[in-house]
This record gives sequence, structure tokens and C-alpha cells, in this order.
Amino acid sequence: KTVLGMTDPIVLTFHDVSLRQSDVELLDGLNWLNDNVISYFYETLTFDKFKDYQSDLLFMHPASLFMSNFVETADELREILSALHMESKKHIFMPINNNTDANSTGGSHWGLMVYHKESNTLEYYDSLPKGNRASAMKIAEKVWPLFGAPTQPPFEVRESPQQKNGSDCGVYVLAVSEHLAKMYTGASNDSLTSVVTPDLVTQLRNTIKEGILERKLLAGGRASVFSLRKKKN
Repeated sequence: KTVLGMTDPIVLTFHDVSLRQSDVELLDGLNWLNDNVISYFYETLTFDKFKDYQSDLLFMHPASLFMSNFVETADELREILSALHMESKKHIFMPINNNTDANSTGGSHWGLMVYHKESNTLEYYDSLPKGNRASAMKIAEKVWPLFGAPTQPPFEVRESPQQKNGSDCGVYVLAVSEHLAKMYTGASNDSLTSVVTPDLVTQLRNTIKEGILERKLLAGGRASVFSLRKKKN
């Protein structure tokens, strides 16, 4: 085993995402979520909660969007992302990070961009007032030719629930993504801002972690691989 394997074991593999113990621990407290946790949640949306809508909804992994920063042409990007069949999707969810350095990881903020085929629009949701708008617009320029759109879609900033701290931006992206998907599939008529609240975001951290434990147990793993630390009041 490598040093990484011994000190940071894989807790769960779900479709294309392998979560390590360090990833799961980011769900505790007020930690900033990384690409891997966001990709895992998007896999659960794709293959569980909205499994009957896979032909309509696409939840893109952050790594695919990050890659677009370093691809020169639309044809090259189209070849790389061809397996996603973006041109056939009705709604495409794109988590936007403000890191554009190929030699570093992380970034400091997450936002959400969503493409709608019927209206040919790009909507942008951000839990901070200034946020990642510039990063989103840059990525939009790269990816829109892959949508099969007749013309370049307009970029529209939409009202979004606002975070109350400096670390929940990633959780807001997940919560907003899930509720918008419910709205698009007719599962909810409630407004985004009425549903995605600070309390829901806090609970979502726990819900995701509990779901990881359940999947681990169903897969025959040991619950003791990681701890479900309860938040202290």
C-alpha cells in the first residue's frame, strides 16, 4: 500500500467517484467541500434521486469543467466530453470553481451554472453577491458550443439563497442543484429561496454523510471505517 492508502483509505466507491476518509470528513462542521464530495453527490442525483431522468438531466463533475480552462478549441473539448452527450440534455448542471491554475487544487468559492435547452439560456446561481460570475462566464464561452444550441445562450444571473458563513458555498451548490432538478421534473413547485435555507444546508451535510455510511454498510463494509461525528450544540 502507498502512504496515502494507509493514512487516507477509500471509504466508498460509487459509480465514477471514490471517496476517501479525508473527503468524508469535510462534511463535518464548516469545512469547504472539494471536487470529490460534489462529484459524489452529483452521482447520487444521477443514479438515485433522478435516475428516471438521465436522458434529460446532466450533472457534470467539476473536473470536466475545470478541464475546459485548458482546452484550446470547441472541437477538442467536444471530443473529450463526448461521452456526456451534452447536446441531447434538457438541463445541464455545472458547478463552477474559481481555480484556473492547473498546478494547484482547490479554489476559494463554488457557484452553479445551469443550461436550459428549451429556452437556450444559461442561468447562474451564487450564494455570495460577487462570487464566481467571471469564472462562470469564462467557462460558458468554452462549453456552450457543445450544447447543440442554435445561437450562443445569454448568461443570466438569478436570485439565489445566500450563505451565512465563509465555507458553505459548495453545500449551497448541492442544495440548489437538487431543488432545481425537482422543479424541472415536476417534483416541487416551491420557490428556491423558500426551500434552500441555512438550516437545510446544515442538515444536508449530515444527510450526505449518513448516506455514505448506509452505502458502505450495504456494500458489506465496516461502519467503523469512519465516524459519524455529531454536531455539538
